[in-house]
Amino acid sequence: MSSPRATTRATREAAAAGDVNGDGYTDLVTGNAATGSVTVRYGAQGSFGATKTYTQDSARVPGAAEPEDRFGAAVTAGDLDHDGYADVAVGAPGESVGTVTGTGSVTVLKGGTGGLGSGRAYHQDTAGVAGVPETGDHFGSSVRFKDINKNIRADLAIGANSEDIGPWPDAGAVWVLRGAVPYVTTSYATSFHGSELGSLTDASVAFGTTLR
Repeated sequence: MSSPRATTRATREAAAAGDVNGDGYTDLVTGNAATGSVTVRYGAQGSFGATKTYTQDSARVPGAAEPEDRFGAAVTAGDLDHDGYADVAVGAPGESVGTVTGTGSVTVLKGGTGGLGSGRAYHQDTAGVAGVPETGDHFGSSVRFKDINKNIRADLAIGANSEDIGPWPDAGAVWVLRGAVPYVTTSYATSFHGSELGSLTDASVAFGTTLR
């Protein structure tokens, strides 16, 4: 179901930092859901250097740019395959999957010497990802890379803050996809929601809105 909390504005989830091109400088990654874009401001000595913006119409980025996708609503950076380059995950919580509108998706873009390169999209119709695409789930409303199992590869947590759980609409849920080579893998993927952690599961919760 669609939630009144949905917005096309950039949020506190739409900024991240990491060395995308492996030059030893930390780069700033920002998303803008209103324009459906992600911008990398490359670090350099004394100030930022070059700037590069990506949309779903950019080469090697999956999908096609559509106003309602909200690509860039959430971003995170982390080294998912331990190759020394920060990779970037981008939430598009308004993305349609097939004929299902607003179910949401996440695109992982690989870091490299030339900056962000090829990408791969994940959603609830991806093999190994629990659940099914439903209108207004907003899968990708939040994203966060973190090495949860201490294997030196960043794992990807994904929030869908409008996921329905049983009788509770828009209760929210979180998925975790493990870091691997060359992308995150859906093998051993896990998901959980507020009722499993003793939280209320009603429309006031929006579990997964923020990930840390």
